[in-house]
Amino acid sequence: MAVLRWRAVTIPEQRTESSKPMARRWVLTFVALFLIAEGTLRLFGFATTRLTVGDLDLGWRHLPDQQVQDLEGVAMHINAHGYRDADWARPAPADEA
Repeated sequence: MAVLRWRAVTIPEQRTESSKPMARRWVLTFVALFLIAEGTLRLFGFATTRLTVGDLDLGWRHLPDQQVQDLEGVAMHINAHGYRDADWARPAPADEA
């Protein structure tokens, strides 16, 4: 007569990863890819140059002493007074003359 013996089969525990480390990995990956893309775009000349600043009277005005190219590739020179013109001496005000 044969005796059947049953063995308890143990199933190894499955690793369950918490969602926090996985989310952290995704965020770090996204930030790293963003920084790589930003650096690459700046390296190839896609960085923006600020040419204007807010002005209470005009709404905006050019920053002085700028030499840049616009989007069509046309060179633009802004003189020391913030005008697209050659450099010139600013005239004295009428009350000081």
